Amino acid sequence: MTVFSLRSSCLAVAPLVPHDMTPPPAFAPVTLPHGEVMFLPLRYGLVWAKISPNVEYEGWGFGAVQLGHDMGFLLPHIPYGPPTPILAAHIAFSKCKVMFGKATVTINGQQAGWWHIYAMFQVCANPAPSVSLPLPIGMNLSALWTTVKYGFSWGDLICGYIRVAIDSLLSYLVGRFFRIPAVKGPWEAWSLRMADRLYPRLGPLVARIGFGRFTIGLFNYAVIERVIRKIGTTVGTKVLSPAIGSVTSDPLTNLSRSIDEALADEPPPPRAPQPTDGLVESVPMLE
Repeated sequence: MTVFSLRSSCLAVAPLVPHDMTPPPAFAPVTLPHGEVMFLPLRYGLVWAKISPNVEYEGWGFGAVQLGHDMGFLLPHIPYGPPTPILAAHIAFSKCKVMFGKATVTINGQQAGWWHIYAMFQVCANPAPSVSLPLPIGMNLSALWTTVKYGFSWGDLICGYIRVAIDSLLSYLVGRFFRIPAVKGPWEAWSLRMADRLYPRLGPLVARIGFGRFTIGLFNYAVIERVIRKIGTTVGTKVLSPAIGSVTSDPLTNLSRSIDEALADEPPPPRAPQPTDGLVESVPMLE
């Protein structure tokens, strides 16, 4: 069994991603399924990008992707329902992260990233209103034409799901942190002040552009407040995630190799050279 390597030209999609949308007319927080499309044709220098500067797969100038790479911001979201301004927050702080790596294949000192149908990308999601919990449901369409593949490893798979659990728990705890009483009061007061400033400006601006009364209704006061709160929780998760990843990277690399050795899924180490290597036994000459 083989798994698919990843390069910076990866084309991915998550057809059913739950996100809160707060649709009209009631503007109550509800969760709607979304479709996400990810494509990263170029290298870029953000802290969340982990692409080799000098290792390429299959030519074309596309760098090899390392473990922990996040395709990052501005991933298109297509809601299967009426859009509202909170869609902008989902798009602005989107996520598609590589959670599975090869402990035995390193690229510039980092594990090589890989994907399979049972080891997908971790994408941003809100399974319930006001609950941020990313899910491993991102599909890699580029696997159809990927020619560089790695051998399957139980250690890599298990450690990948450990990273998925850590990442999901981190996002959930950051979201909960912004809702505890000690933080919720000041944070909500700040978001309300921002909503007070934005709401009276957005309505006339949209009216001048000419989108009509229904579009102005989408810029509901409650929706703007929810957008501001979501930005805070998502940015907090984005900032903490690389730090958590750097802490867990080396222990999980060793754990992956240990699991493979225990399951006999790791090839035996090469035999040490012997003094007789390279020598040919003498054959007695025939009379």
